[in-house]
Amino acid sequence: MVLNKDTEDFQISEFLKVIAKRKYTVISCVVVFVMLATLISYRMKPVYKSTIQILIEREAPKAVKLQPSFPTGGAADFDFYKTQYELLKSRSLAKNVIQRLGLENRLRAKKEDFKGISYYKFRQWIEDKMIEFGVREKPNSEDVNEDVNKDPYTFLVDRFLGNLQINPIRGSRLVNISYLDHSPSWAAEIVNSIAEIFILKKIELKSSQEAGIGDWLEARIVESKEQLARTEKILADFKESKKLTSIDERRIIANQKLTSTNSEIGNIRSQIVQKETFKDQLESRQDEPIKLMLDLPDDVQNTNVRSLNREYQDLEKQFSEQSKKLGPKHPNIVSLAQKLKGLEERIPPAIDGMLSSIEIDLQSLKTRERSLLRRQVEQRKGVIVLDKDVLRFNSLSRDVESDRRMYEVLLQRQKETDIESKQTDSNVRIVDAAEVPISHVEPNITLNIGLSFGLGTFFGIFLAFFLESLDRTLRTEDDVDGQIPFLNLGSISKFDKSEGDLPSKHNVDSPRVEEFRMLRTNLINSSPGNPKKVLMMASATPKEGKSTLASNLALAMAHLGKRVLILDADLRRSRIHSIFNIQSEPGLAEAIFGKRPLNECIHSSGIENVSILPRGEPTVNMVDILTSLKFKSLISYLRDNYDLVIVDVPPVLNVSDSSTISKLCDGILFVIKAGENDARVSKKALKQLVISTVGGSTQSSSLGRRNLEKQEESTAQHKILGVVLNMVDYKKGKAYDYYDKYYGAEYVYSPRAMTQSTKKV
Repeated sequence: MVLNKDTEDFQISEFLKVIAKRKYTVISCVVVFVMLATLISYRMKPVYKSTIQILIEREAPKAVKLQPSFPTGGAADFDFYKTQYELLKSRSLAKNVIQRLGLENRLRAKKEDFKGISYYKFRQWIEDKMIEFGVREKPNSEDVNEDVNKDPYTFLVDRFLGNLQINPIRGSRLVNISYLDHSPSWAAEIVNSIAEIFILKKIELKSSQEAGIGDWLEARIVESKEQLARTEKILADFKESKKLTSIDERRIIANQKLTSTNSEIGNIRSQIVQKETFKDQLESRQDEPIKLMLDLPDDVQNTNVRSLNREYQDLEKQFSEQSKKLGPKHPNIVSLAQKLKGLEERIPPAIDGMLSSIEIDLQSLKTRERSLLRRQVEQRKGVIVLDKDVLRFNSLSRDVESDRRMYEVLLQRQKETDIESKQTDSNVRIVDAAEVPISHVEPNITLNIGLSFGLGTFFGIFLAFFLESLDRTLRTEDDVDGQIPFLNLGSISKFDKSEGDLPSKHNVDSPRVEEFRMLRTNLINSSPGNPKKVLMMASATPKEGKSTLASNLALAMAHLGKRVLILDADLRRSRIHSIFNIQSEPGLAEAIFGKRPLNECIHSSGIENVSILPRGEPTVNMVDILTSLKFKSLISYLRDNYDLVIVDVPPVLNVSDSSTISKLCDGILFVIKAGENDARVSKKALKQLVISTVGGSTQSSSLGRRNLEKQEESTAQHKILGVVLNMVDYKKGKAYDYYDKYYGAEYVYSPRAMTQSTKKV
């Protein structure tokens, strides 16, 4: 089978076919991998795993909690615990454990530790070969000396950390610490020592930190005390120089005076605006003094104007009342008119006097305003100076208070540190101590076998497809369709010994006979408009079953009532006469050389409508028979007197006889033995036949086609009708299954005989 040769998509059926075809390859790979895994697993030295569980808190539990806790949650917790996990894997901790337990000898590589293949030996061998072939430079003596002088614990710590496992439990503060060792007791002791040393190092680190903190606090307290004394002295000196004993009262009084002055200035300015507005009104209406006097409100009139106003209104009222009763020349009316006139003459001087009085008031108010503004400036300067002193005083007071609080905090922290230094609790506690393991964890034989089974299956499938991609042997019809650019006319299964060479001798309904019938039908349908009367049976190499196939095909054609002649033109290795159990003489040789008449050379096969022209008596010049004119005339004669002439010829690649005979035939049926020939061998033979029939100009185009339409076009140029896959190695193929289900018959094949059990439908 060839994948993706003439189809674009890979079908799952093709995959399964390849697996079924190469099943022994896959099984062999699986068996080898499983056996190797089992052997290696049983040869490996068992490894034991011991685990201790510890609890890591952010803070150690305290009898007296003197300071607030650290922030928890989110990134703070993640960073903290990530740091703890890295500390557990630190090289310093590993070195302490090695030195405490004396693990130097256990961690050094020993010969008895490596049964079988040694990784270090293999690595050293690879490095030596790389140096030998020039891939890698040989290290100089200085580098070697440097390696020798390295810390001897470097390698030991690397091996120790390689056996150490830190596994935090998700969603908790618990951590599992595991160690792998060949000894179960040592594994438990080592992992317990890791936890104990880790706790001790935490306590030592805390003690050293607190001791350093105590020294630092003591120095800071002395500095803070001195700073507090300096700031207190500066504050006292400032208060004394500024006499700020009653600074708050002075500041309040100064602010009250400034506020009072501001209020008085505002009132005066309001009065000035009112006076100026009133003055403007009087000046604008001086030309009508009487009306102006009457319109002025009482509260803005002076005494003189107010008296004139009342007197004028009274006279005017009397004059109006008397005028209604008395005539204009009445003495009373005349007297009142004279009084009104005299009064009107007195009003303008009164208005002018009022304006003069307003002007005097304005001058007085403005003088008062200027005096108040000068006082306001002086008061503001005093307040500003006083505020500066207050600010300086407050600043110095804050400095003193800040230094005092710092001093008190440092004293408090020193006391807390003294108390905490006496507490030896750690934030790490052992939850479950490590126990001596009972069973080993490595090698996990079940897991190794399972993995080897999967890996072997994968590698076996890969190898199967790799071999399939290299394999060009034609075994199935799919292989023929994918690699041979000619029409596939069918396939014939491999004969059982009990069937003989002529299973088609009796026209019975059997899968074997049905194969030849299908071949017969496909052959007839390959050229329905131009039936071929001379058919050559060709093959690339010997023993591909073309003689047997030609004989059974002749019988299948004879069953249709056609007169068929089998011409044995394989002059070197004739087999037709033995298949039909007849004499090989006289035959073709006698007919060509004229030793015997043709009718005497043609033998009866014992089967109706089937005649045989065997090879004849072997002679020295038998090769000249096929190139003679008599042979050409014989073919013409047989074409005219028989419905079908089947010519059996030698293999195409062995001798040139088939190429000579192909020119005289109407069609060529190419036989391929399943599972024997490479596709390239068959293509080479087909190419030779194409050259012999149509010439070399069209050989590449006809052999290069992959699709059926182009194959049909090329069929008109050459004589190759198609190919037949012979001797397919299966006992009951798809054709048999279909035949049995459709016709209701079962056929049982055995090495001795073929029996038939028919069920009539």
